[in-house]
Amino acid sequence: AYVPQDPVVFHLTIRENVCFGKPFDKAWYERVCGVCSLDQDVASFPNGDATIVGSRGINISGGQQSRICLARAVYSGANVYLLDDPLAKLDARVSSQVFSQAILGILDGRTRIMTTNSGTVVQKADVVIKLSGGCATADEVTDASAAEVVVGDNANVEQCSDDLDGHRLLLVGEKDPPLEELCMFEDNPCTHEGRGWISGASFFWRHFVAGLGSYSGAFIYMCTLAAEIVIIEFGVHFLALWTDDPDESYHPYSWYVAMYGGCIGLECLIALVKYGLLVILTQRAWNRIHTSLLARVL
Repeated sequence: AYVPQDPVVFHLTIRENVCFGKPFDKAWYERVCGVCSLDQDVASFPNGDATIVGSRGINISGGQQSRICLARAVYSGANVYLLDDPLAKLDARVSSQVFSQAILGILDGRTRIMTTNSGTVVQKADVVIKLSGGCATADEVTDASAAEVVVGDNANVEQCSDDLDGHRLLLVGEKDPPLEELCMFEDNPCTHEGRGWISGASFFWRHFVAGLGSYSGAFIYMCTLAAEIVIIEFGVHFLALWTDDPDESYHPYSWYVAMYGGCIGLECLIALVKYGLLVILTQRAWNRIHTSLLARVL
């Protein structure tokens, strides 16, 4: 079962949000609502647990949404729970009660993987996996590790494994790769030492090229745009000439119609090429960026 930090509730009654398609077991339902501190909230509603939760939970607080979401996961009776800091939206008293009675109490014996920045929660964990400086480290729970969660650690990757006695689980790299490696095209001397080098044109061009995937693709696309603009201007020019020559003093109407119609036809053709090229380049760029991001995560 998964509990996101931003709770998800549905336009259903509170009971239906908690049971979520599971058969209704009154004893288990009441116990789950009790450990998730929902019983008092339910009792305060005029219709009890038959109260309809509005669209996106507009008629209940953020803490109530979080507890409904947690209660839904607990009610499911799963063996593994992924908890993305479900206590973030709760006040200190309710958070302590829910943590002790629900996460440590009713879910005792189940696998619980929980993200948190609370040192109090870390002290109750069996194993702490710390993410810092591009690596993940598993460590036994100590007062020092709990304090690090609160204070934070800006150590780099080399210090990450040296300062802790835990077992290194993952090492992404010595440092973050440059932008040209991430986007998989060459000759992009992008550095992030400061923001002074960023001008409007260079900032736009770097991101434009990164989006299209290569300098050649960006150049071809820009040439297509330039050709389209030239054809449009020629069409406007011939239309102006046609307007200034109502008596056919310089050219017959058929000449103006042919030239203006030719410009419109070319404009339509270039537009088809432009949008087709845009689809190909963006799809290729999406594949490259997705592959790079996936490689970094794995």
